[in-house]
Amino acid sequence: MNSILHALSLASLGLQPWMISIIVPVAGMLVGVIFGIGGMYFHHRKQEMWHQTARIALEKGQPLPPMGEDGELTKPGEPMPRWRGLMIGGLINLGVGAGLYIALGAIPNTAFNVGLFGCIPFFIGVALLVGAIIEAVASRKP
Repeated sequence: MNSILHALSLASLGLQPWMISIIVPVAGMLVGVIFGIGGMYFHHRKQEMWHQTARIALEKGQPLPPMGEDGELTKPGEPMPRWRGLMIGGLINLGVGAGLYIALGAIPNTAFNVGLFGCIPFFIGVALLVGAIIEAVASRKP
């Protein structure tokens, strides 16, 4: 098993460390570009399929299927209010921050409590929850 891992490592290719330090970021950027192009392609295909459906519906005298701003087919009904999305994101960040604080705080022999890094997502979650409360109060109908 160890020989398989050694055969797959970049070091077995005879590359110098400075070459690896160039290859890894460039490969990461290429993966990002590939995902971006793939996302644009599939978004275009979705819009193309909606247009085909709309053309067929118009030819048969049927109503057009609804289409949202971003090209998605929309479902009839009420969209989710913005404050609920903020609340969900806030709760997730609170959980991640608390988990990081507990997990990183358990690391012994550190110069300072590295669990404090968990405060970053925790306080982002607090800010999102405050934003959700403000948004919910502001969007309430009088």
